[in-house]
Amino acid sequence: MDKKRILIDFGSLGHRCGLGQICESMAPLLAGLQLPWARFTFMVPQAYVGAFGDGVDYFVNSSRFVRFPFLLPKFDLWHGTSQFSRLPRHCFHACRNVLTVHDLNFLYDTAEPERSRQLAKLQKRKINRADCITVISDFTRREVMRHLDVGTKPVRLIPDAVEDITGHEQVRPDFIQSANRPFFFFIGQIRDKKNVHVLVPMMKHFPEYDLYLCGENHFPYAETVRELIRETGVKNVFLPGTVSVEEKVYLYRHCAAFLFPSLLEGFGLPVLEAMQFGKPVFASSCSSLPEVCGGHAVLWQDFDAERMATSLREGLSVFSGRQAEAEKAYAAGFGYDIYVKRYVDLYHEVLFPQLNV
Repeated sequence: MDKKRILIDFGSLGHRCGLGQICESMAPLLAGLQLPWARFTFMVPQAYVGAFGDGVDYFVNSSRFVRFPFLLPKFDLWHGTSQFSRLPRHCFHACRNVLTVHDLNFLYDTAEPERSRQLAKLQKRKINRADCITVISDFTRREVMRHLDVGTKPVRLIPDAVEDITGHEQVRPDFIQSANRPFFFFIGQIRDKKNVHVLVPMMKHFPEYDLYLCGENHFPYAETVRELIRETGVKNVFLPGTVSVEEKVYLYRHCAAFLFPSLLEGFGLPVLEAMQFGKPVFASSCSSLPEVCGGHAVLWQDFDAERMATSLREGLSVFSGRQAEAEKAYAAGFGYDIYVKRYVDLYHEVLFPQLNV
């Protein structure tokens, strides 16, 4: 039997974001598989050609395939690993398509008529062409079913995975002047949807702690947060910018708690990373976070500074070693080995539907 050719979009390799992390973790596991029925081709940036060995093939997308579609290699299945995945439309005429939708955040980030334009574009170019749609959370599934016409296409829930970083080396960031002063930690892009400004007045109730809001902070919202820090006179909230993996490990390992008041998440990987280290997690009750936290976090129902502070202090006072171990066991259920197996099984199902009747 000739092997089926499966093209997987790893175009986000090298990006310092959740999609980039997924690509970096998923690609080597797939490359290590020896499937008798399929051979993988990775669609990658030029710099990653050959990065995962010669057990897979490599494809670099180019505008020349639009002008010369006959140059496009033939594939039996294409996996668009996010709703941003792009491939020349000619490919869809000859292969099956699995599309992963992480979120529809643009519905909340943009105003009409741009919102409708993006929905129509996603519907026409991605949803209509897909044979199977996967979503990373039940929250995203509800969003997809509400705003898009999926017809009779299957919509499968395959939760995101989280890399086990507990064994990585740690490096104390330079911005932590004293190893003895306790601190809270947040990581993510400092953008409106992350809602971190609500933590600033709350920190007035915790003068004995520092709070580090780590992540890209060149967005206008980050300046809004800095201005709020200045206006309120809070001296223990800092925006140090992006951190390395080794610094992130130190921050998770040594923080007193992980704080994540985000309003809009398709999934929310950082809460699971914090749970890997058995840390108390305090998150908002918005979007996918109650689902992803799985009952292992304190969820803020509103963002009143005094009520947030009260629940944080109470949560810290009762957090136990038993809870920490339960968190670690829960987070372990989101490993990449499980994630990759689910997708390989799905590829087989889509390519050989007669075997799954």
